[in-house]
Amino acid sequence: MQTINNIFECKFCQDLLNKCILLPCRETICEKHTLSNQKINCPSCRNEHEVPKKGFPLNKIVNLFIEVKLYELYFGEAYQIVKHSCLKLDQTFESYFKMIEKPSEFPIQFFEQMVQAIDLKREEIKLENESYAKNLVIELFDSEHDIIKESKNEKFESVYSYLEIAKIKSDDDKIR
Repeated sequence: MQTINNIFECKFCQDLLNKCILLPCRETICEKHTLSNQKINCPSCRNEHEVPKKGFPLNKIVNLFIEVKLYELYFGEAYQIVKHSCLKLDQTFESYFKMIEKPSEFPIQFFEQMVQAIDLKREEIKLENESYAKNLVIELFDSEHDIIKESKNEKFESVYSYLEIAKIKSDDDKIR
């Protein structure tokens, strides 16, 4: 799948197109690649093109798209989902074609991918368990702190009520 960024990528330098020109084969490249050359080999069509004295014509529409930064536009969540699905499909086709080219290597690659997937899942579960255990320890410390606090309050109230009773008895003894 050709993404928006790939469309605006120069086939020579793999950078974002800059002051792009149009070759006779309709490929668009950065003008800087033709400035010091009399002939240029197109990376797409593999043909050699003679550079005209006045240079190749500018690709005005692509230059305009680059100016307005069309490549940075956000096309919404649905576009992102479709883009991801297309990338997955491309990967599936790549795997399929590799399998057809070298069928004897497929089982090895398959099991390597399975081992990698298992390792990733194991690591994910390990991190989840560590996080869960950490939260449990925090909850235990909080509970312990609350219990100690309640125990201290109960002891304080018990001592306070004992002192109140002792004071009342002392006051009663003074009155008699």
